[in-house]
Amino acid sequence: MKKKILIAFIAVTSVFGAQAQEKKQDRSEKMLEYKISFIEEKLALTDKEKADFIPIYKEYLQKEQECRKEFRSEKGVAKGEKQLLSEKSDAEIEKELDAHIARKEKGLAVDKEYLAKFKKALPMKKVAQLYEAERAFKKELLDKLRDKKGEGKGAKGKERSMSPKSTD
Repeated sequence: MKKKILIAFIAVTSVFGAQAQEKKQDRSEKMLEYKISFIEEKLALTDKEKADFIPIYKEYLQKEQECRKEFRSEKGVAKGEKQLLSEKSDAEIEKELDAHIARKEKGLAVDKEYLAKFKKALPMKKVAQLYEAERAFKKELLDKLRDKKGEGKGAKGKERSMSPKSTD
């Protein structure tokens, strides 16, 4: 009897876990689609530029995400230790600082690699506009998040559309 209950519990738990994972993946995919459409609009890409650039840009975003995940996982390990700086030896501190710089260098290497690829797919002005559009995208997301939090607290939040064609 206990085995049947345990099996039922595991089955139910795994179903709910799978559903939560699917929702998170759906949300990530929607955000990716939204970001790409935002970038397409801001850069005013032609059909040929879209065909050349978008696959490269998706690849870039994937590599960028992998770097962030790696950084967070390493940072999480360091947080798990919870050793005070004053308790660490100089050698341990130096090792952590070297690892931090290595992570930054890896991210920079990804940026350099994809800058070269972007330059092959787009005119230079659009490559420069890409970085401006990415900053604008981040700003818009932060503004929407602030507005959403403000609405929950009773503050007057501006209505914002999730459409990249928003003229806010």
